[in-house]
Formats: sequence, structure tokens, C-alpha cells
Amino acid sequence: RRIQLSDRRISDVLITNVVYAEWSANRLITVEATDVGKEYQLLIRDKGDLSRAETIGPVGISTDYTAKYFKLLDQDYIVLLNGTTRQLSLTRGVYSNKNSRITSIVGNDVTQFTVNGAGRYLVYNENNRFVSIDLELSRRARFGADITGLTQWEWINDQHLVITTSGKLRLLDFDGQN
Repeated sequence: RRIQLSDRRISDVLITNVVYAEWSANRLITVEATDVGKEYQLLIRDKGDLSRAETIGPVGISTDYTAKYFKLLDQDYIVLLNGTTRQLSLTRGVYSNKNSRITSIVGNDVTQFTVNGAGRYLVYNENNRFVSIDLELSRRARFGADITGLTQWEWINDQHLVITTSGKLRLLDFDGQN
């Protein structure tokens, strides 16, 4: 839709009851209240057609969410962190395999997550411990590494993650080259 901006009015409403919205890889991810205060739904829309939503499923009620849409090989995913329950859920087959779409809780007491650029590694902070899921090989690794005080992490490239914890900078090497 075309948005017209005047001095007092932006445009017609596109979506109502939005609790959370995030653009990720040309997709609009939203959490919407279907029955205000009682049920929230996770939905995704393509940038080219915002009027048509794909419903992923119900999510726990929260005032804070973080989400990301990404692809790996022939699959696509949405990862959603509920800020209240601190549960991290992963949905596989968002558009690529709608008939076999699977949503799983992959972490509890999670405060942050990140996905590398290629979409292969989902990394998160669970109970101040470093957890990594290799989606290509379907392997989860729960490391004993303490990352208390995690303030930031950033992928240098698809294999190297830099983390800052309590003022210390560390490099995590996923391919064993360094």
C-alpha cells in the first residue's frame, strides 16, 4: 500500500493489535493479540504483500520479544525469544515446508541469541552458559563456558563470533582454523 504523509495523518491502519514487529530478511515478523490480553499469535508477512499473513502459531504473552527470520539451504526458520518467560522457540519450514512446519522450544532462561549470516549456527545464552545449535548437522552443544556479564556479540563472518563479557573480548572459532 502507498503511505501518504500529511502534517497530522500517516495512512490507513495495515495491522491492528500489534504487540511486536521486526523486519528480518525482507519479512515482517509480528506478534499480535488475537484476543487482547488472552492469546498472542506469531505471524509473518512478505515485504511484497503485507496484507497476507502466514500464521505460525500461538506464543506466550509478553511485553518483550526478539525475533529473526533466516534461511539455511532448503529450509527457512524463525527464532523467537519471549522476554517474560525467557523461552527460545525455533520454527522450521516457515515458507519452505508449510505442511510439515515444526516449532520447538530450544532453550529456557535465555537472555540473548544470535544467528550467523549463513543461518547455520544459532547461538544463545542459557542460564549464563554458551549454547550452540548447528542447524546444518542438527547438533546442539551445551558448553560449560560461563558467559555471565554478556553485553554484546557480533559475527565477524560465518565462522567467527566475537563476544564481550564483563569488559573482556573473546573470539569463538566455529571452524577450527584459528
